[in-house]
Amino acid sequence: MNITREAYDLKPLLIKQGALFLWGVHLAKWTDGGYIHHLYRFNDFYADMCCDRHTNRLVRIATSTSPHWLVTNMGKMNLIQMDQSM
Repeated sequence: MNITREAYDLKPLLIKQGALFLWGVHLAKWTDGGYIHHLYRFNDFYADMCCDRHTNRLVRIATSTSPHWLVTNMGKMNLIQMDQSM
């Protein structure tokens, strides 16, 4: 699926989640306080899918095209899993 970041950001939250599961490349999973984050590469941008650690409920999906955003967030990670696909 080819979609711009701007068009992706306008979609409903559950549609964005489904697109990540179907067409995104999972890069990493980490915990941050009461949240579990999943980092995906999707087309020409990155998506951080954040879920509540206790209820496993989707909280938000943030996107960025900047590799600096990725490096900044990786510095905060308590890594659970880092996929070999990077």
